[in-house]
Amino acid sequence: MINALGLSERLRQSTEALHLQAERSGYIRKILRKQASREGYGLFLRSLEPAYAALEQALVKQGRHDDLLRFDWVALARHTTILGDLSALANNDWLTVFALLPEAERYAKRITHIQEEAPHRLLGHAYVRYIGDLSGGQIVKAILGQAPGLSAGMLKFYDFEGIDDADTFKASFREGLDRIGENTAKSDDIIDEALIAFQHNIDLSLAVDAQMTSG
Repeated sequence: MINALGLSERLRQSTEALHLQAERSGYIRKILRKQASREGYGLFLRSLEPAYAALEQALVKQGRHDDLLRFDWVALARHTTILGDLSALANNDWLTVFALLPEAERYAKRITHIQEEAPHRLLGHAYVRYIGDLSGGQIVKAILGQAPGLSAGMLKFYDFEGIDDADTFKASFREGLDRIGENTAKSDDIIDEALIAFQHNIDLSLAVDAQMTSG
């Protein structure tokens, strides 16, 4: 049976509840309420670093896969900017300053696990992270600039220098997803993986919050 909705809209609807949960829990909740600290945000970004490293390595390795060819991964890549921000946040000593949480390792391992046998599932993770970075991430950047007052050099993660118009880019990304939804039987897998990605993000955010609270 063919679903009348495109894959991009199915993804939005299917992940809506977890998206809302992510915004209302863990350290993300503190960020949005302007309660974050420089140390806490640094730990949060450090916890995302392995997932971005794994995702971007996987996208390069599997880049010739038909389902991945239609997207501009170079413009979306965030790992290099994450490393720069972490260095700025921790005065070039982020590996020592910020602990690597088990939840961060599990997130990255999930991405590595799927890349060989089900590379189309990488699109679920790309949708959750990159579309989020281009959308709500811009709000997060503005908030972090106010509280705890991070400098522009600590927030390069949210700057997409290769994308002139975020709305146009996101529309093109969604069109690419919709074409995949029309031509393959893999849509359900991608939606399932997006739900898994959101859950990893929630777990990570909760772990960062717990670490900062106990510390």
